[in-house]
Amino acid sequence: PEILGRLLPATEGVGLTPGLYVTTPVLLLALLLPFHSRVPRLVRGTYLLVGLAVVLSLQWPPTQKLWHGFDTPNGSQYRQAFVVGAFLVVLAWLAASKRPRVGAVLLAVGALLLIAYVGGDAASTTPLTGWVTVAALLSFGVLAAVAAVGRTGRLVPAALVGLLVVIGAEATINAVVVDAQRRPRLALYNTWSETESRTREAVERIDTWPQRRTSPLAPLREANEPMLVGGQGRSYYSSLMPATTSAALRGLGVGWSGYGRSVEDVPDDGLDALLGVGARVSGGENPAIATRPAAPLVTLHATAPQTVDNPFSQRNALLGAEVYSVPPVTVREGAATASPTAKGSYVLPAGGDGVMVVTGSCPAGTRLHVWAPSFVGSVSLGDQPPRAVLPGVRRPGVVTGAGVMEMGEPEPDGAFALTFTGVPGTGIPLSPVGCLDGDRLDAAVADLSAGAPRVRFGGHSFSARWDRPTS
Repeated sequence: PEILGRLLPATEGVGLTPGLYVTTPVLLLALLLPFHSRVPRLVRGTYLLVGLAVVLSLQWPPTQKLWHGFDTPNGSQYRQAFVVGAFLVVLAWLAASKRPRVGAVLLAVGALLLIAYVGGDAASTTPLTGWVTVAALLSFGVLAAVAAVGRTGRLVPAALVGLLVVIGAEATINAVVVDAQRRPRLALYNTWSETESRTREAVERIDTWPQRRTSPLAPLREANEPMLVGGQGRSYYSSLMPATTSAALRGLGVGWSGYGRSVEDVPDDGLDALLGVGARVSGGENPAIATRPAAPLVTLHATAPQTVDNPFSQRNALLGAEVYSVPPVTVREGAATASPTAKGSYVLPAGGDGVMVVTGSCPAGTRLHVWAPSFVGSVSLGDQPPRAVLPGVRRPGVVTGAGVMEMGEPEPDGAFALTFTGVPGTGIPLSPVGCLDGDRLDAAVADLSAGAPRVRFGGHSFSARWDRPTS
């Protein structure tokens, strides 16, 4: 029913179903072709079989991957649906190329009414779907009859003009309905305002690129707004995001969405220092500016850092110092101690209360950070209010993932108790906690900054030059 429903006007699946609408007159003509005996049988059979194969390819996962170059598109999973629309137009053109018999027309009308009846129960339909379909069908029928009666007179041009009016009116109604259906589910962004202007002025005032990165912060409305207000923060979205870049940032604990095509930029002392973010500008009527020491944009390592299973150890490897400690933890679900799954995570069991408590100990004077990229729910440290990790999203940890979160200081003796409250089936990794030592971070940044190179950036290249040999 969903596929059939999307053939009708005034429907919208908001990325969940393929958009196949091509107007009611075109659909009726396409349905006429199978019954059109005046079109050669070989032509009919060939086009109908190819069209059916294309429709079925939207439903079979292997061909879905083939259509998208073996990648998973962000947003709509049916980017190839326009090919079906093109086939319907071709079928309609073939049917209109020869005058049909009355019986074939009646069969096509019956097929259209059957589609409207079955597809009318689809979730993508709206109250206007049936009315618009019937109105367009009746109007097209009247115009076709007028053209048939006056084949040699002026009625034919008048009927063609009327057909264009019917198609235009139907398409307009469809566009209005589609926008109304999309608006509650797709983000709407405001236009440039005084807030962006003041943020940009503040960024330009303190920007020292390429000596350091300057990152603009909230109230940014979308991932690419830093490209407008200036700065070099890590917030970015592109369907052409390189997989290696996305994987590297996610491995460092950056939050993401859109299958990793969009990466987030939130304040994170350890990651900011590592990536050379030495200044942040918080937008608003009076933008606030915060600066801190950060590592150079280009650093050298004697050996390539090894890939590890948590972002805290990965950051240590790139900073060249143990600035994070990763404590062993005990995970309890109710009164029982939880055991990790075979895939290496602690998962909230079905039928439980949706709560697990993680305990452990950090070195004194450190700040506690949590990493739970696929956990749907909230987390709290001690008596602090809970903080959201991930909302209810599709395929958490794949489509969307949570970044590292700073939770604050543990108890004076270093002990901590984290309460995760979430959806059964969601889980946390084996090493969900990192304890950041601020003094060690400052020392690591100072070591990396000693003898920093002179860095130059061009449009498609960059260079780094050291004044003395570096080991």
